[in-house]
Amino acid sequence: MITGVIGVLSRTFNHRMASAQGFTLLENLVSILLLGLTLCAGMVLYYNGDEIVGLATHKKIITEAINREMEDIRTAGYHNIPDPGNVDVSYFTVGGLSVQKKVMVDYPPDGASDYKQIRIEAHWSEAGSNSTQQITLTTFVAS
Repeated sequence: MITGVIGVLSRTFNHRMASAQGFTLLENLVSILLLGLTLCAGMVLYYNGDEIVGLATHKKIITEAINREMEDIRTAGYHNIPDPGNVDVSYFTVGGLSVQKKVMVDYPPDGASDYKQIRIEAHWSEAGSNSTQQITLTTFVAS
């Protein structure tokens, strides 16, 4: 009984293997098309991911630089801060990018004169981009 079942399965398997002819040209073309689309999508993700990582790195470095300047202003104290209305513009370089830094001193929005509002803005353009990036930090220093 078992040998009869094995014999039938063996003949069926051998018959299927003998009649298999491989993949058709259309199946091969569809496989190549799907592989190409997958590779293109992967390259787009890699390229965009690389730009995003570069932008995030620049933002982090520039934020740390202007935050350090903000801490220096706070440490200097109220009397060493320039008069309100003063704007100090300077430039520094981060990773080959030129960054414009503006330090602006104003009285606070409520009109009080016993403390000053300090705002630092950084502006730069990423390589290959037409848009300008900006980071702004604001603090108050009391007398």
